[in-house]
Amino acid sequence: RNENNDIINFLAIETDITTRKLEEARNRLAYSVTTVLAESTDADGAMRRLLELIGNAGGCTAGIWWMPTSDSTYWEAHSYWQAQDDDALGAALKSLTRSSLDFRRDHQWLDGHNVRSLSVPVQIGTAVQGVMEFFSTETSPLHREWQDLIQALASQIAQFLERRRSEDERARILSILNSTLDSSTDGFLVVSLDRTSLTYNRAFLRMAGFTGKGVCKPSYQEVREAIATQLVRPDEFAAVMQACMEQPDLSVSSNFEIKDGRVIAFDTHPQRSDGKIIGRVWIGRDITEPFHARAALLESEERYRV
Repeated sequence: RNENNDIINFLAIETDITTRKLEEARNRLAYSVTTVLAESTDADGAMRRLLELIGNAGGCTAGIWWMPTSDSTYWEAHSYWQAQDDDALGAALKSLTRSSLDFRRDHQWLDGHNVRSLSVPVQIGTAVQGVMEFFSTETSPLHREWQDLIQALASQIAQFLERRRSEDERARILSILNSTLDSSTDGFLVVSLDRTSLTYNRAFLRMAGFTGKGVCKPSYQEVREAIATQLVRPDEFAAVMQACMEQPDLSVSSNFEIKDGRVIAFDTHPQRSDGKIIGRVWIGRDITEPFHARAALLESEERYRV
């Protein structure tokens, strides 16, 4: 009876140790995945690292990251990972194709390799963003605990991919917007409420006199001072700036004469988002020719009346 009790106690201790080791392994993997997602700047690079991390943790031989094509007619492999060099298996994996969401393979033969596979959809709601598929040449089934963990991590990975997709789309839109603004002859300056964030186009930098000065990203104060030093009456410009600071919802249109003879028309309006003022937009336009033409016309009319 004592021997039986000793065996039972030993098994209980062994089970407890195994459980704790599995929990530690789960925590390490979860931490590693979180670190990769936090440090990665592109989705494909992140998925390659995740395939390796998750695959090694599960004792897998290889892994593939599948994504739907742009027209969603079939799936294509975007990233591969192999635990060790095996040209035949690698070639066989890369020759795989998918035409549907049915990734249930279980047992199959790949160029003489009998492999097991596990497919984990990465999705938000019903929208599947991709599928992680892991392969093992071991005859025993893939660990259930490992499978459960991967299912849990899939949600975290999906959120990362969605965030990256949104950031990429915003970057694309911003690039289009910047190229559009840079093609304009009008100068644009957008300043945040705290005056720490500036967006401007090349035309505005030229108007502010930064051409050839080597200043690529001037601060708000540098822009303000550069404009003021060029004006015939800088005190008028300072008054407009002060009024805009005191009244964030103020809109102003003013003409300013430059010391070199140019005349710049500045329009400024509050920038709003969801009804709230988040900054200020300045638009500068060179009106030198029409301004002087109108002045000459008025002078001529005055002489005629006399």
